[in-house]
Amino acid sequence: MSVLVDACDALESLLGGDARRRVVDMLAVDASFARALDRLKVFMRRHAYPGDGGEVPMARWVARLDRDTAREGFRVMQSWDHVQQRFSRDDVPVMLTDYYDYLREGQDGGPTSFAILIDFHLLHLLALIAMRAWDDGQPDAILDRVEGLLELLQGPQGSGHRFMDSAGMLLILAVSQYHPLDIAYDRLIDRIRGLDARHRIPFAQVSGGALGAHLRWGFSQMYRGDAERMREDNVGDYPWLLFSVATLMDAFASADPSAPTRREIGADLLNALSSDPGAFVGPPLKVFEPYRNEYERFRRQFVDARPELRALFDDLRPERDRFSPLSFSFNFPHNAIVAGTTVALLNEEPCAVPFDDLLLGGIDADSEDDPRVRQARALMRYAGARPERLEGRGNRLILYDAVLARESHDAVLTHLFENADSATPEER
Repeated sequence: MSVLVDACDALESLLGGDARRRVVDMLAVDASFARALDRLKVFMRRHAYPGDGGEVPMARWVARLDRDTAREGFRVMQSWDHVQQRFSRDDVPVMLTDYYDYLREGQDGGPTSFAILIDFHLLHLLALIAMRAWDDGQPDAILDRVEGLLELLQGPQGSGHRFMDSAGMLLILAVSQYHPLDIAYDRLIDRIRGLDARHRIPFAQVSGGALGAHLRWGFSQMYRGDAERMREDNVGDYPWLLFSVATLMDAFASADPSAPTRREIGADLLNALSSDPGAFVGPPLKVFEPYRNEYERFRRQFVDARPELRALFDDLRPERDRFSPLSFSFNFPHNAIVAGTTVALLNEEPCAVPFDDLLLGGIDADSEDDPRVRQARALMRYAGARPERLEGRGNRLILYDAVLARESHDAVLTHLFENADSATPEER
């Protein structure tokens, strides 16, 4: 039996029954809340929880998958320390438990906090499995199983906190912290290109949304509108961005014109293009040269669909009183996911809005009551609530800003529809 199958079986045994609830009940009757958190960290560090038939040990396969992933340049379980220029000694779930312990300032929490922290730990183990999906030569089958386990994780036996909705988002979680080895991203995206459409297209949707939010934040907050500096500083992101844009353009071009999914894909294409619209006009950027065929295919299909896309993009102009993913931006997706989990811990209230929903889709007719608006604003408040959460120059690391969204939207229209160099060489 393969390590991946063993890993999935172990998680299924833990997620499918009431084992997590029993762990929460056990922690809730501990002598003190602080002691219960310490006990929970022991479970996390050992990657082992009490289960229906005794302890469910996971440390062996976690160590194997973590080691194999680290050899390829990714550290799924650890966080990059930008000050020390190294990865953390503790795993991210343990670090979040420590941070929550610090933030509560001696106030006791409730059982919901234990449940959310357990689910956050197991979420990272699922992300680790997703990263190794290619090991057995059947990545689509493994990703199908991972998505089933994700549903179990977020089902009625868990905390009720909705982290994310797809295997693609798990992959984004796994790689969205800073990793110094750029070639690791190139290797992974080459693997993702080989997935079936049922996984490749959803990945492109969340990847385009995550890169859009990441680079829009950098463009406005870090690079002060200097696209060249942004490109030089984020070289590893651009093959991913091209893959996402080209895959979404392929899907849009091949979709039934009357299908609702065509509009959804078009909206996600706008989101991806908003990251750096100037990168998708004229000759390919140097970083796109190894993927020239992919870039040129995108350009041909985009020109063919230009009138339809212009009408759709006009219709998707962000409005102050309606949710738009263009309004949402952050420095790194992982930090925003951690922020959402921390907000839920502090409020003792699981969030029903998966992170995917903040990255996808266009404008709906919903008003300010849209839960996505409330969640995005809660994340922005969290990002500005304490000095240690601010970027070095005092910027919030998470924003929800309709003004910046309209600027990004208008930049897409200017670069891709109105400038003379938006035409293909053949058109000129």
